[in-house]
Amino acid sequence: MKKSSFVIFCIAILTITFLPGFKCKKEDTDTRLSGCIRGKLVVKGPCAQYVIQVISGDAGNADIAANWLDPETNINYTNVFTVKNYCYFPALNPGDEFNFYFIRQVKTMDCIVCLAARATPSQGNEVQYTGSTCP
Repeated sequence: MKKSSFVIFCIAILTITFLPGFKCKKEDTDTRLSGCIRGKLVVKGPCAQYVIQVISGDAGNADIAANWLDPETNINYTNVFTVKNYCYFPALNPGDEFNFYFIRQVKTMDCIVCLAARATPSQGNEVQYTGSTCP
């Protein structure tokens, strides 16, 4: 009888210790590095190259180019960066404004992308697109 009580006690301790660490889904807030940011897509390359200009919001420690000259159009942009998680970025057009969060990298990039080169800023970030609102 003592042996079975000890086994049950050990199982209970292990359950209490490790079960709270398991989650079915990681919360979005666990991956966010910023509050809600308003941005505008300024460059859309042929092979998933996206450049976003920050319009408003606190970018925190995001990697953003204060100034960047697009060598293909000779247009100078301020507060821009390249989207690093392009596989998960929606099909938008240059000039579209939207809201997003800066996030930690949470997914493996597993999409197929062509190799046509398009100039983009060396500064880049992962983003979570939220559309016209911030949840």
